Amino acid sequence: MSTPTRADAVVIGAGAGGLCAAARLSHAGLRTLVVDENSRLGGRATTEEIEGFKVNTGAIALEVGGVFEETF
Repeated sequence: MSTPTRADAVVIGAGAGGLCAAARLSHAGLRTLVVDENSRLGGRATTEEIEGFKVNTGAIALEVGGVFEETF
């Protein structure tokens, strides 16, 4: 039996947007929980190895500037 997790905020999705939101919530002092259906972080900005080749599974660029740059 697992111990319940207490959080002030829950972010659904561990892609770039979800991680950015979670970082900002955490920086604001909230206990933040990030959940995702996948076993790894990154959302569409990840890479899989298929038959020995590394294949990008989605995003090919992240926008620089604005909230994303301000956060990280």
